[in-house]
Amino acid sequence: MKRLATFAFALIALGLAVASVSAEVTAPDHIVVFDAPNDFSAAARKLGFTKVETFEALDMTGYRVRVPSNASAAAMIAILKTRFPAATINAETTDDFAFAN
Repeated sequence: MKRLATFAFALIALGLAVASVSAEVTAPDHIVVFDAPNDFSAAARKLGFTKVETFEALDMTGYRVRVPSNASAAAMIAILKTRFPAATINAETTDDFAFAN
């Protein structure tokens, strides 16, 4: 019986540790886009992105856009992939880049 109680306590402790780690994970609030056409900034604003930043990385131009507050990153990525199928598109949290707000 004591062994079962120790095992149950270990599972509870593990569950609490996992819960605390998952609580620290933030939802993506920005999307990074590479290989987009030159009119990407204007098109992104028309789609509802309010903050569009341009940056250079590895001899390529990249764009970093803020996910609209009324949408999820996953939904906006799906829209961007439909509109710009040749672009490389990834979600990020503000912790991913040094130049985040």
